[in-house]
Amino acid sequence: NFSADKTLPIGSTIEKINFIVAHWRRGDQLTSSLRCRSGLDNSVNCGSVQNFMREMNESIRNITKYTPLSEVPIVYICTNEESANSIFELKRNNYILYHDLVNYASNEAKARKLASLNSLERFILESQLMIYSTHFVYFGITSIHPFVKHGRIQLQERLKKLLKIKSGK
Repeated sequence: NFSADKTLPIGSTIEKINFIVAHWRRGDQLTSSLRCRSGLDNSVNCGSVQNFMREMNESIRNITKYTPLSEVPIVYICTNEESANSIFELKRNNYILYHDLVNYASNEAKARKLASLNSLERFILESQLMIYSTHFVYFGITSIHPFVKHGRIQLQERLKKLLKIKSGK
């Protein structure tokens, strides 16, 4: 059920920051969608936060198995999960969520701007994080995955062209 894209690490090339972004589809996936109930999606999108964290820890181990401990990546979770208990568990296990961006904004004006984003603006912000991340991890079936994969491929092609121009080839 786990999938990570096969593109070159992108985010580290751009910002020199090693970060993993995972998309955990929740909320309507569990309540109004037939994906979980009909068995169309049997991934951790339909399971508990503990199942998700177990899968994420395995994914992180696979991604970072050759990474020095000093370079362990930041792990950001894009989710529409609303359960306070699940959010608490994710934060307790050092996963970064949207509200953490607000809390760690570089100044008060940026924090206010992040805190005031509507759901569409937040979706756009998190889509950009998924596209620009060093590694993108996702589970199950959602429409966002092909969109993000396409964005990552387009970004990678632009980076390759820029690198060719800089090297004079």
